[in-house]
Amino acid sequence: MIRKLPFLKSCLFIVVFLMGSIATLAQQQRFVTGIVTDSETGETLIGVNVMVENSPGTGTVTDIDGKFSLNVPEDTKHLVFSYVGYATQTVEITSYEMNIKMNAGEQLSEVVVIGYGTVKTREVTSAITTVKPEDFNAGNIADPIQLIQGRVAGLAISKPGGDPNADFTIRIRGLSTFGSNTTPLIIVDGVQGGQELLKSLDPSEVASFDVLKDASAAAIYGTRAASGVIIITTKKGTLAQADRPYNVTFNAALTTESVARSLQTLNADDYKSFSNSTDYGNNTDWMDEITQTGLAQSYNLAVFGATKTSSYRVSLNYRSSDGVVIGTGFNQLNGRLNFTQKALKDMLTFDINLAATDRNSWYTQSEALTYTARYNPTAPVYATKDSIDDFSEEWGGYFQRQAFAFYNPKAIIDQGTLDGNNTTMTGSLRAVLEPIKGLKISGFYSATQNNELYGSYWSKNAFWTPYAVGSHDGFARRETKGNIYQLFETTIGYDKSWDEFSMNLIGGYSYQTNTFENFWAFGQGFLSDGFSYNNLGSASGINANKTTMYSYKSSSTLIGYFFRASFSYKNAFFLSGSIRRDGSTMFGENNQWGNFPAVSAGVDVAKLVEINGIDRLKFRGGYGVTGNLPPLPYLSQDRWNVSEDYFFYDGDYIQAYAPVRNANPDLQWETKTEWGMGLDFFILDYKIGGSIDYYNSTSSDLLLEYLVPVPPFPSDRMWLNLGELQNSGLEFAISWNVIEHSKFSWVTNFNFTNYFDTKLVKITSPYVEGENTIYLGELGAPFLTGIRTIQVNEGSPIGQIIAPKYIYTDSLGYMQYYTATGDTTKAPAIEDYNVVGYGLPDFEFGWGNTFSISNFTVGFFLRGVFGHSLVNVNNARYGVPVVMGIQSGMDQALDFETAVNGPVYSDVHVEKADFVKLDNFSLGYTFNFPESKYLSLVNVYFSGQNLFTITNYSGVSPEVRYGDAGDNGNPLAPGIDRENTYFSTRTFTVGVSVTF
Repeated sequence: MIRKLPFLKSCLFIVVFLMGSIATLAQQQRFVTGIVTDSETGETLIGVNVMVENSPGTGTVTDIDGKFSLNVPEDTKHLVFSYVGYATQTVEITSYEMNIKMNAGEQLSEVVVIGYGTVKTREVTSAITTVKPEDFNAGNIADPIQLIQGRVAGLAISKPGGDPNADFTIRIRGLSTFGSNTTPLIIVDGVQGGQELLKSLDPSEVASFDVLKDASAAAIYGTRAASGVIIITTKKGTLAQADRPYNVTFNAALTTESVARSLQTLNADDYKSFSNSTDYGNNTDWMDEITQTGLAQSYNLAVFGATKTSSYRVSLNYRSSDGVVIGTGFNQLNGRLNFTQKALKDMLTFDINLAATDRNSWYTQSEALTYTARYNPTAPVYATKDSIDDFSEEWGGYFQRQAFAFYNPKAIIDQGTLDGNNTTMTGSLRAVLEPIKGLKISGFYSATQNNELYGSYWSKNAFWTPYAVGSHDGFARRETKGNIYQLFETTIGYDKSWDEFSMNLIGGYSYQTNTFENFWAFGQGFLSDGFSYNNLGSASGINANKTTMYSYKSSSTLIGYFFRASFSYKNAFFLSGSIRRDGSTMFGENNQWGNFPAVSAGVDVAKLVEINGIDRLKFRGGYGVTGNLPPLPYLSQDRWNVSEDYFFYDGDYIQAYAPVRNANPDLQWETKTEWGMGLDFFILDYKIGGSIDYYNSTSSDLLLEYLVPVPPFPSDRMWLNLGELQNSGLEFAISWNVIEHSKFSWVTNFNFTNYFDTKLVKITSPYVEGENTIYLGELGAPFLTGIRTIQVNEGSPIGQIIAPKYIYTDSLGYMQYYTATGDTTKAPAIEDYNVVGYGLPDFEFGWGNTFSISNFTVGFFLRGVFGHSLVNVNNARYGVPVVMGIQSGMDQALDFETAVNGPVYSDVHVEKADFVKLDNFSLGYTFNFPESKYLSLVNVYFSGQNLFTITNYSGVSPEVRYGDAGDNGNPLAPGIDRENTYFSTRTFTVGVSVTF
């Protein structure tokens, strides 16, 4: 358990004290006037914000003639001029009259990070979205990807429940594969990886996200980009004010977390109303027994600065969190150094990034959540003499009834130990030489080492363990994982601009290696629980063959060559094309190389034709091919393992080996071809801007392990390229500076994604004729063994939820269902099932608003997802009275009080899960200290997350299940809400940010 801070009340008092007692001192004033004009046309600018530096609440706006007048403190050195569509300028006060010329086109000159370089926003010809800190989600953010949840059209980020140790599911433009990696390629300051890279990055260190959504943008990364690319840039050192050699920031936040949605289980009175219930004489709320109010805390200290030739940023971050389920949580310590140094008269630039993360995690066996839904509400937590009967025993003092699938959830948590430690170290070095203007030669090397150590132990007195039920004398398991990832890349780039024409060329070479090792050991039978998992050698089961060991090592290499050329003419016509050729050891010897081309173009009509009120109207389109690697190395090779058989040789019985997977020397890349077109626009002097995108993609040669006939193959399993998916959708995003005033401003942004279709075109094996339908999503024991809920067939959308249709309960208490012929039956077969819902959504939206009122900032963000359904497994298994007895059920059983058959899975257990939720709300106030030499700003804020959810779904979370948690996250089986879903949570955070 993570110890709660005893000084929480004191911290809250300090925050309140700061808000109530910090005051500014009266200052002498001086009167400054001036006029602001456009630097090109000379026209005066109306409504320009004129602010006192470091004092956002002090300022004015220019009038109809572009004039301003402002009283400023005597010691103020600079004024800040900002205007929509123009570059913000900080101007030194050198006289009492100032004439300012502003440069137009701030949005057009902003830089977007793309593969192996950057481009200006006006030159972008692909579907790329950039998100900066002013648009990040607020609140208790422990995973960096949560900063942009709901903020990017086409980017779906989901995590059902509030498990502090669970990853978010990330999807860019739907599903691109079902046998390989569905997660986008993550790149942090050039270092490449997956979601494990996100956990090594503290959210407070993120400067921006650039989401490469389409293949024309992502193809430069070739084999790892079929699921999209997310590029994260971390914060760097910046120049301090003249009288301060460096900057220091400190942030602290405290968060309380509680259960937002409860399981709809029968209470003791409702349970006892059923004639077949068993009353143990208690009234126990099992959700209360296994949950708590969680506490999270975070601290961040950063020191940064810069000179003309160097910059640095050093940060130290600490986070900890108690989950709302007892026994879950983590604490994490993270450090990062970003350093830049110029040499050779600025011709040579070195960038050095170092990061280290140490994370300790505590877990709870998910079955505790499962049995919370079914355990008898009249049963006590602990055994007493009155609760012992002929069918019960005391197991470490906990009440237990020896029955199938009926285990005390509190005992599962208390009698099991599950924890882990994860350390990640990342280092990178980039050297860029620019011998002549425009020519850049770059070398980049990065190494990431990740080590994981896990341990679990189950008490000698535990009735339930993951390995056995009943007497067992204790179980212990220890596991280690190690991964070393290295990347070397070298590029040569050339930029050249003429009067109306510009060109950018870049070519490069990439070499990547990945080595992975895994080992675990397991033992049973311990003299004492005191050893926990730290003395496997003392397991008495060693001599009784009750120990197991496993080891594994793999390595892979990926080599790539790439080239891109981009051209611009009159800042109106844009063209870009790229090609990458990759070779990988993970494929068959006949297909180890693949080519990934891309091309895109755009034209800004507003540059060619003057249209009143329109500042930018750029049409663009692109086409690209990306790839996907297999989930593991060696899948193209045959594999043998120990068999259960023995053979007699030379007087001894010898352990036999048998083939478990066939070789496939023709195994090749998954490839996704995608074309798309889009429109970018700005209107009303850049006051309103946005984009519209349509895309259509086809993923071919998808990797899947399939059953093949024996003979002719020695094994019945083989990895094949046999699948094909089609995907299309529409995306829309808009941002509007509704009000701009020195004392009040309002910015709103909205994004919308419509998923037209994710269709399975092909999945049939060339070795098995006729079969083109697969049934997935088995509900399993108890009661529902063999019941499948998901249908996958060629020519149909992914995520078809199937079920028989319930009609009524007859006079004898039998629940009746339609058959395939329209008749009725009380025992429907798979042939009677119909498609009753879809696990993937039709559309989703995000709507954010930010208000600045003097020194106050208020923001809120709403997110909605529509069109998906969920199989409520708890209701399917425990939603009828028949299951009563010693175990409880769901509230749904009250709707079928007369039923005598079941459980029978049907359409009543498939629920629409549309929802709208207030993801976060924040309120902050900034105190300024313009006279202080040491203290610059203090920001005090309050935020809440998941404050309300509007939905008709009855389960703990209506979030999309993008894969089946009961089948290793199988993406072909979305839409199943398993019983062990972690409870959704609501959080409230109070924090302070200080800039020295």
